[in-house]
Amino acid sequence: MFTEANAGLQSLKVLSEFLKANKSLRNYCEIESAVSDVYAKLHSANEKLASTNERILELQQRNAALKAKIDEYEKEKLSKSEFESEIRKYQIHTFASGMMAYMIRQEYTQSTDDASYVCKTCADNGKLRKLQPTLINKIVVCPNCKSNIWIEK
Repeated sequence: MFTEANAGLQSLKVLSEFLKANKSLRNYCEIESAVSDVYAKLHSANEKLASTNERILELQQRNAALKAKIDEYEKEKLSKSEFESEIRKYQIHTFASGMMAYMIRQEYTQSTDDASYVCKTCADNGKLRKLQPTLINKIVVCPNCKSNIWIEK
């Protein structure tokens, strides 16, 4: 009878260990399922983060382009005010040939022989381009728009 009781106790002990192992296995499955859910959520969050990073990059590039445009407009505005300030030093002059250019005003020249002419076409477009003499003394040329202006008839 002692042997049978001992065998019964051994069976109970094995059954208890089996139940503990089964409980651990059930906990392992639950933990594995929870870890799988966490990985799925992490993957989804990484995809959203990547998408957000791409959008941030696009916005940064757009911002840089807009800042460059603003800088360009500010330079243009400054150059326009510089142009307006500079063009005030000139007056329209009509040559004997009937062609026109801007001539520097007397108060801005060093001497009476120091006549400086600016292309009217370019000045009307916001650019100060001095007319250059040619080998033919009767003609000056604009280096920018290539206009030939006859000084004399």
